[in-house]
Amino acid sequence: RDLPVLPLSKLPADADIANVSALGPERGIRAVVDAVADEPGLVAYMGTAIEDRDLCWVDIHHHAGTKGDAVSCLKQELGLERVICFGDSDNDLSMFAAADEAYAPSNAKPEVLAAASAVIGHHDEDGIARFLRERFALG
Repeated sequence: RDLPVLPLSKLPADADIANVSALGPERGIRAVVDAVADEPGLVAYMGTAIEDRDLCWVDIHHHAGTKGDAVSCLKQELGLERVICFGDSDNDLSMFAAADEAYAPSNAKPEVLAAASAVIGHHDEDGIARFLRERFALG
């Protein structure tokens, strides 16, 4: 089914939104990404949904509001010495660059696999949970 794509100008000027995420048919999601491309200061990432290969996801945020920016901010504000992160798609690359260790499940996109500190098990095999159990002797 087609979803209407409204112009961002319809968003209230006083809206406090950090991130917009959506799931839908590829054509509709691509239309959203194309519309955001013309908006200064915003970036959009899209990919195929893990839950349903017929659907795509989109993340939209301010160009300075990436996952990497969030990691850097949290490290500074909380005085963290080390940050370990996990990711599988384009929107995780800035986080990988900001973290001290970055792990990608074996089903991650090729560019994410290349940027990872190491590759862990597939998400369908609970790769992150297994990694955490082993790394921190949780069970």
